[in-house]
Amino acid sequence: MSTFPEYTADEIKTLQSSDNVLSVVLNFVEQGKLTTQMLTRQTKPVKKLLRKFDSLVIDNGILYRKISDIECGECKQLVIPETLKHYVLETLHNLSGHQGTERTLALLHKRCYWSDMVNDVKHWIKTCERCLVAKNPLPKVRPSMGSLIACKPLDILAMDFTVVREIFRWNLGEDEQDVLQLTSVDDDNSRRRSKRTNAGKHSNPFNLPKSVLLKETSVHGNIEPVKFEQLGEAIAALGTSLGQSLGQTLQEGWLKHNMSNN
Repeated sequence: MSTFPEYTADEIKTLQSSDNVLSVVLNFVEQGKLTTQMLTRQTKPVKKLLRKFDSLVIDNGILYRKISDIECGECKQLVIPETLKHYVLETLHNLSGHQGTERTLALLHKRCYWSDMVNDVKHWIKTCERCLVAKNPLPKVRPSMGSLIACKPLDILAMDFTVVREIFRWNLGEDEQDVLQLTSVDDDNSRRRSKRTNAGKHSNPFNLPKSVLLKETSVHGNIEPVKFEQLGEAIAALGTSLGQSLGQTLQEGWLKHNMSNN
């Protein structure tokens, strides 16, 4: 056989005649007669193939399908039995460079035919291990960002982004120490205020120790490092100062509330 040299004509003839679907189709093609009543009594796979009845021919006892192709003109496709499908797909895909669906179908179209050939090729390539490994990784799916919604009229919405960048080595004279870089990302108005704040003397509203003061920085201003080993002390001092300020604010509000009620 020129289509698949590994198999002789007698072997192809035997495989077709022993196939449950092709054996029935061969009988109809040999008789050259197919009525609607005959077709309705057949199984679904037989019906699919018999829909091509007008293009089916037998040559030397082997079933072919005649087609008219643009590239090769009129040619005959070998009708493949079920037992040869795995061999054909492995030969024309795995051993032919693992090409895509269209090119694999083009190779098949010039040589052979069977029902559901397109779906079988797609499934074969989809489950091909080498093709899956060669594909690019899927892009990461990220949820869309939500929107800030005002809860009452004239409600002010604002957001401040603080970016904690990874620890890097900071050269301080002769010693190299680990530092943590904090960057505040604000809007245009806040950025202008941030520039003015960084230009002058930085205030210390929480009464932090000067040695561990966390200075506000801007993405457009100078970035000042904070020693990593001092970060814990700074956070502790910040929490204490915030607690004291919050307690004082609540106490003042409570006094004002009582005075207004009296």
